[in-house]
Amino acid sequence: MSDNPYLKLQRENSTRENPYLQAAKDREEDARIMVHLSRLVPNSSTSQPLTSGCYQSAIDSIQTPPKPRSTPASLPNFKSKSSAYRSPEDVLREEENRKRQERDRLRREEQEKQRLQQEREQQEIRERHQLEERAKAFLKQLDKLDSLDSDRMWFDAFAQLCSSRLEAAIEFVKTVR
Repeated sequence: MSDNPYLKLQRENSTRENPYLQAAKDREEDARIMVHLSRLVPNSSTSQPLTSGCYQSAIDSIQTPPKPRSTPASLPNFKSKSSAYRSPEDVLREEENRKRQERDRLRREEQEKQRLQQEREQQEIRERHQLEERAKAFLKQLDKLDSLDSDRMWFDAFAQLCSSRLEAAIEFVKTVR
């Protein structure tokens, strides 16, 4: 039974890889060249792990159990028989306290969301910077090869399809990660 071409196209589009690189991986000769070129890609230019930042804070929040909520002193103890009646002022005060606590909780949640978003953005910037550093190192290694080397010629042909040689190197580095 042959593959459904629509599903094949859908799978190809969902990989977030450059379609030219994906097609090259499928061809044996291009795959061999990519393996040769991948040896020129450095592993990492920094010693900082990629699981820091927002991921680390998320892990910490999972490992830390939530603190139990204590009831405010202003709330009456409904178990006691002496406080069965509450004055309208007490009811209004309690309602205001609940509204204020809810506003404070929502404000804290919003601040936490903003902090996590900033951490995610900073992590993406760090990862992009690391990717660019690896791509630049790859290009330096590639430039050391003979200009008529088949691996270099293959990459130069691929680079013509991208907006710049650095962008082509970044796409390639992302693919061989």
